[in-house]
Amino acid sequence: MINNSLTPQEFYLSAVELSTGQHGSFAGAIGDAYIVADKGNSQKLVDAFPELFMRGWHWVQSKRMTQAGERQDA
Repeated sequence: MINNSLTPQEFYLSAVELSTGQHGSFAGAIGDAYIVADKGNSQKLVDAFPELFMRGWHWVQSKRMTQAGERQDA
């Protein structure tokens, strides 16, 4: 089991980001699968593709920082 030091909520948010389709069809399919998977199968997806979920989390963080910067500029 690979933890990658993300919380279950962060893995979920990463999967939601991946499922947007903005990061390719493979990433989207993995994100979609994670969202509907039970706990055991979602862990199998994280174990199989840890880098993909970490990248998804980085995209989530990047969007948050961009949105925060836009609010400060307003």
